Amino acid sequence: MRFVVATIVAALLVLSAPFIGQIRSRIRTAFPGQFVTIVGIAVGAAVLLAIVAAIVRIRGRRALRYGSIAGALVLGFAYAASLARATRKSTRLSASTSSNTG
Repeated sequence: MRFVVATIVAALLVLSAPFIGQIRSRIRTAFPGQFVTIVGIAVGAAVLLAIVAAIVRIRGRRALRYGSIAGALVLGFAYAASLARATRKSTRLSASTSSNTG
């Protein structure tokens, strides 16, 4: 039964992608300066909800499971930080290149 539920949820997620793209586009158009903040808050809230749901369900092997959650969070934050750093670096390089060509 779990497999069926998981399959249905996955199919709904994939099939909703075009609608999510439209919603994303409308948010970007309506709030161009705050779009990144809005999406960041939405993603953060979803992650927080998933973490709380996981922690509430942990019954056995707590140290291993809490450690796994902590490790996943550390990896996620490290990835986000490296991506942000690379984006800033790329933006600076792009700006300096375009100012030198004019």
